[in-house]
Amino acid sequence: MEKLVRHCQADSAYLDEGARLVDGASRAFDLYRRHGLVELRGFLATILENVQVKDGRVTAQYRQAFKILSQMAAETVPPPSASGRGRRS
Repeated sequence: MEKLVRHCQADSAYLDEGARLVDGASRAFDLYRRHGLVELRGFLATILENVQVKDGRVTAQYRQAFKILSQMAAETVPPPSASGRGRRS
C-alpha cells in the first residue's frame, strides 16, 4: 500500500511539474521581454545547452525537457489526452 501511495504522489508531482513547464513555455516570450540581460542569460541557460559561437554564428541545443516540447509543438496531429478520451487542447 505504501508503494502505491508513493507512486501516486510521484505521478502527481510529475504532472504538476509538467504543467508548470508548459505554463512557463507558453509565457516565455513575455517573460523574456520583461527582464534585463542577467535574467535573460539565466533564462536561456535553463532552456539551452552546448551553446557555442564559431565564426560569428551561434549554435545551441535544447535541454531535454524543452527538446520534447519543441517536438510536440512540431507535431501536426496532437496525441490523445492522458485520459484517452480525446485529443489534448
